[in-house]
Order: sequence, then C-alpha cells, then structure tokens
Amino acid sequence: MREEEKLSVAAALYGEILLLRNELAKVAGVVARIYLRQGFGSDSVTKFDEHFIEAWSLPAPILYGALAAKIGLLEPDLILGITSFHSGYSEANRNLRLLVEKPTRAYDYSPLTFLQPALDAVTQVEPILKAIEANLAISTPATTPDLGDAQSVREMEEDFHQS
Repeated sequence: MREEEKLSVAAALYGEILLLRNELAKVAGVVARIYLRQGFGSDSVTKFDEHFIEAWSLPAPILYGALAAKIGLLEPDLILGITSFHSGYSEANRNLRLLVEKPTRAYDYSPLTFLQPALDAVTQVEPILKAIEANLAISTPATTPDLGDAQSVREMEEDFHQS
C-alpha cells in the first residue's frame, strides 16, 4: 500500500511539473521575443509592463503544496530534483515582475533575471522526469518544450555581462 501511495505522489507531481514546465517555457519564449524586438528597435507595442504581467503570469503549483507531507515517500534524488524544479519555478515567477520597467527606478533588470531560473528549471528537471517515467512505466516520455529564442537570449546576455 505504501508503494502505491509513493507511485501516486510521483504521478501527481510528474503531471503538475509537465504542465508548469510547459507554461514556464512558453513565457520564457515570449520574454526572449519581446527582448529581441526591443533590442532591434521594433515598434512593437508589447513590452514589459503591468499588461505583460497580467497576460503572462504563471500559475501557482497546487499539487506540490498539497502533497508536501507525502513527498518524503519518494527516493532522495527525486525529492531533490522535484524541490529544485519548484524552487527555480518560484524564483522565475517572482523575477518575472522585475522585468517591468519603472520610471522611478534608475536601472532595468536583465532578462537573465527571469530566464536563468526559468531555463534551469525547464532543462534540469529532465533526468527526474525520466526516472519517474521509468518508475511508472510511462510509455510516452515527456518531450522538452519549445523555448523559442530563450536560450539564445540567455547566451547573448551572459556574454554581454561577462565582457
């Protein structure tokens, strides 16, 4: 019975991570696209403002909080991977609001503020997803979501900040 409970917890968290991961990847792609358009002087009306946050807010994880007391049933490497994903997701979600330009602030935040934790969360959880798929005998493995230009923007910004 304990083994079934463990598998149920893993299955629920797996499903939620897939959904959150897809949303995070989608927003990362949008952030990259807006950043590139702004950098190339496009007259696009889309920018990092309160309307952007309203349109592209990330959903709150529900099952992760609800199953917190049962996560200890899982193997330690799964626990670490799952909590690491949620930590990155939470950081990216918090930092998304920092991209909003404020005339009273003397500086703007780099898109890396959001993209770094977002991309890390999306990519670094893959081994955990594979392990859960193996434990649950999932025949159709999760695929990496489309990140658009997010990785390219991350690399451009990292190069810029290192020089």
